[in-house]
Amino acid sequence: MRRERLQKRIGRVESVVAGMRKMLEGTGLPGRQAVSHWAAALRTLSLQTSFRERTLEQYLPFMLHNRFIFESENIRAAYSLISEKDKDRVPWEPERIDWESYWLSNQIQGIERWVQPEAVREWAFKI
Repeated sequence: MRRERLQKRIGRVESVVAGMRKMLEGTGLPGRQAVSHWAAALRTLSLQTSFRERTLEQYLPFMLHNRFIFESENIRAAYSLISEKDKDRVPWEPERIDWESYWLSNQIQGIERWVQPEAVREWAFKI
């Protein structure tokens, strides 16, 4: 809902800018270059919003719409076999994972770093 409103607002502003551009071209008044920059910036914003919306739609089922229970008995059994010295080197306490922080700091940043650049490689501009 929020994303749809944003896309509609961007579309309305794009229409206004397109009208201004057409008027300036017809009258020969100054300002065409500035309006062209605005139009390009709005187009970029629209594409960014669309890309992020699609990415979120793909990831939301994994982050929000399901409740996952992870079972880790095998790794617990393996961890119990290593020496105390190695346990100090590799502290492993899955109960202490802050999942919200993990998703925001790791998963989302990973998407921005690895998935997004790959998806937009052929685009003529950068997000």
